[in-house]
Amino acid sequence: MLEFLYIDPKNAEFVSKKIEEIIGEFSEEVLTIELGEELFKFVDHKNKKKNPELGVNDFRINFDMFSIESRIKEKIQLIREEVERAVKKSSKI
Repeated sequence: MLEFLYIDPKNAEFVSKKIEEIIGEFSEEVLTIELGEELFKFVDHKNKKKNPELGVNDFRINFDMFSIESRIKEKIQLIREEVERAVKKSSKI
């Protein structure tokens, strides 16, 4: 699960490959790819830019009509909420 979340900074190369796959799935032109500091080193794209507000392996791909974003903080929040639901559900028994 932690590998999926890209917590380990060594996963930056893996994440960069996934970004390429995401871009390939859409026919729209990429306006910008905003990247965290560690991930910036691995992504090779003419429209990339470093965003200090993002975590080291977080990213935001901006297309003309929409954006795709991956942030570790949001993923951890989702896991926390899911664990809380599971605890509440099991404590009702």
